[in-house]
Amino acid sequence: MGNALTVLTMGDGQRRTNATGLVFYQDGEMLKMDGSVFLASGEFIPIQSSEFPFESPPFQQNKNTSAVEIVDSEGRVVFQTLQKSDHFQVYGMFPVTNGIWVADVDGNRLVKLADRSELKDGLKAKRLFKYPAAKYPGQIESP
Repeated sequence: MGNALTVLTMGDGQRRTNATGLVFYQDGEMLKMDGSVFLASGEFIPIQSSEFPFESPPFQQNKNTSAVEIVDSEGRVVFQTLQKSDHFQVYGMFPVTNGIWVADVDGNRLVKLADRSELKDGLKAKRLFKYPAAKYPGQIESP
């Protein structure tokens, strides 16, 4: 699925921060993350314990035991975390000191704040789940 950020698995309670300022940790079998995600609209939104703070549109979150995904009102992926056998892959746009760190199907790259208009179409990632999430909780979208 492209060049995501890769986070190696860790034991329960251990926390790891990467260059994007995201904090990763495991809670049992689940990867948890704290940090901020950048939106194509120019907003930054917080994620705490891999939970998105909004319960209603314009965003939806869907998840199962191996993945968490957030989409916008148009169904475009804003954030994904996928658990693999020995690591986790993370797709998203994350604020860093000198710009926006983008991890999507085009690879990992830094976009300077002055050039953020190139992100107007959002993250390039294939949706994992069916939506609306309330109707299809945890159900994977067919290829």
